[in-house]
Amino acid sequence: MNHHWLAAGMGAALLALASPALLAQATSGKKITFTMTTTVHTQGLTLPARTTTREVCMASQDIDPRRLIEANLKGDCKLDDYTRKGLTTTWRVHCTQPAKVDGTGKLVASADGGFTGTQQFDVAMAGRSMSTTTTYTGVPHGTCAYHPAGHG
Repeated sequence: MNHHWLAAGMGAALLALASPALLAQATSGKKITFTMTTTVHTQGLTLPARTTTREVCMASQDIDPRRLIEANLKGDCKLDDYTRKGLTTTWRVHCTQPAKVDGTGKLVASADGGFTGTQQFDVAMAGRSMSTTTTYTGVPHGTCAYHPAGHG
């Protein structure tokens, strides 16, 4: 079963923060080392964790997790209990189609412009169940010339 699309989509969205649809154009950005690790548990089996690390140039403004999550919802998935308090954002996602999915997430921004986050999704489909756990870290280390796609 390949139903970790929501977790993967969120990770891809975080990697694509330079998208002009999500962020306004900026001239100076922050260089971030972005790491995403996903572990899948299914039918009593834990698959090896997959880790991706990339250098990204992000716009200098804050990440808006709500836009990133909503851009990756499929089927009848709904974003619930979205709360942003200070530097911490939490949310829940519920779906019944294309699969039954219940998920939670948390993203914590740091004063230095970085972030950490986690997501947990439980998926049930065709009598099978699977859960995914994804962790994110973004470590800033300098500035970069930020150009949204199509703008330079």
